Amino acid sequence: MPRYYLNFRNFSHSVHDDEGTEFANLYAAVQGAVRSAAEIGMGQLARGNSGGGVIAVLDERNEPVFTLTASMGIDWHITPLQLNSLTA
Repeated sequence: MPRYYLNFRNFSHSVHDDEGTEFANLYAAVQGAVRSAAEIGMGQLARGNSGGGVIAVLDERNEPVFTLTASMGIDWHITPLQLNSLTA
């Protein structure tokens, strides 16, 4: 099975994938990158940060295959006073 490397970066840090992951095919690698982006974004939102970043996917020859760009955020439609009453 082909091995792909999923390197993540956002505004504050980057993580270089030294081990890589074997995927059955390119479509499976895309699915893996999407799952990783969702997990990272949800973790950032849970800490109160806007979620997002870029996952650059490389093949076994260290050649770029695709880049996934993801963004998650919360757009509040209530006032700060209403928000405070929900969290109190």
